[in-house]
Amino acid sequence: MVRRQAIKNACVFLCTFFFISMVSADTIRFNDGRIVEGDILDETSDTVTVEYYGEPITYSLEDIADINGNPATAQGARNRGTVPTRYQSASTPAFSSNAYEYGSSSGDKIDLQLRLNQGDSYNIRYTAAQEIVQNLGGEVQKIDQNTEFGYVYTVRQKDYDGNAEIEVKYHSIIFKQQGPFGFIDYDSSHPPQKIHPSAMGYDVMAGESFVITVSPSGEILNVRGMDNILDKLLSRMSLPEGVSKDMVKENLRKQFGDEALKESVGNMFAVYPDRPVGIGDSWTKTVYTSIGFPARVDTTYTLESIHDGISKVKVFSDIRSQPDAAPVHMGNMVLRYEVTGRQEGIISLDEQTGWTRDGYMNQKIEGKAVVVSGLDQVPEGTSWPIAIVSNIKFEPFK
Repeated sequence: MVRRQAIKNACVFLCTFFFISMVSADTIRFNDGRIVEGDILDETSDTVTVEYYGEPITYSLEDIADINGNPATAQGARNRGTVPTRYQSASTPAFSSNAYEYGSSSGDKIDLQLRLNQGDSYNIRYTAAQEIVQNLGGEVQKIDQNTEFGYVYTVRQKDYDGNAEIEVKYHSIIFKQQGPFGFIDYDSSHPPQKIHPSAMGYDVMAGESFVITVSPSGEILNVRGMDNILDKLLSRMSLPEGVSKDMVKENLRKQFGDEALKESVGNMFAVYPDRPVGIGDSWTKTVYTSIGFPARVDTTYTLESIHDGISKVKVFSDIRSQPDAAPVHMGNMVLRYEVTGRQEGIISLDEQTGWTRDGYMNQKIEGKAVVVSGLDQVPEGTSWPIAIVSNIKFEPFK
């Protein structure tokens, strides 16, 4: 019985989880006497953006007395000669608004890339319905799980190369699970007085934000802010100081920290081809995942149709576990997953901006979990079959 309970705990845990040369700095003197030194990245008629200790920070010109001894005005910018070369003003479009003008000259082929502008904002809801079935010593256990994330993506700035810095906010989160431990129901808009431990992470994330920098080709260049959210989660968990807390902190960062999030968010932006494509053209991408279980995902994308400014891309993926990947820590056990699976669906892209409008994915994964290091009741080598069926949908919301 203890052995079976430990395996249940592990399974439920599984289901619930920039080179720039240095130049002399610009000096900014504020009306209140403060002085900031940094390289000016961008300047408009109202604001100036400065690189300060590696971070881009935007200030209102109304709060600034002078920059490099010149008035903090648009005319002053011309006198200073600080028209930025690295960062492009939000008022200067980098691409034509005609979807077919920014593609190649190769007939009816189009260039599917991200073309975002400062100030753009997108609300996207991701909904995942999952059925997890496992066979524990002859007893079939089933978990039905529904998770809904409402994200608000806001483009904070864009550089000369088209790389966009985007703030991603967890606008809303809903989590429902029916399984061996009963029913869990969490809604961030109406949170219960007592938060179930399996939903505590969601309660911490709700309303929080992190920041990503993404290239026109969909490459995630940087992620920051998720580590701060994990710190808040650890504080809520009220773990005693010591080795156990340090281990939990390290495992959380490995699976959900900035670097892990860079990987998972990168998978979301992997749809963009490296060349102009026409209807019927295909391209492939290989990504590696570590959240949940380490896997290699080989995906073929095919441009299926173009209509009214929307490009529909068909997706087919082959999924298999990474045999040489590090095992996964699940509570007090260390597990290795041996799984295979497939995924298929449709993604609709806005041709002008390249942004994902909506879509769906159907995924099925089967295999087994193998204990690498366990408890006395669950010895090394113990394994059990596991199957996960997921139906994922993403769409805009108001």
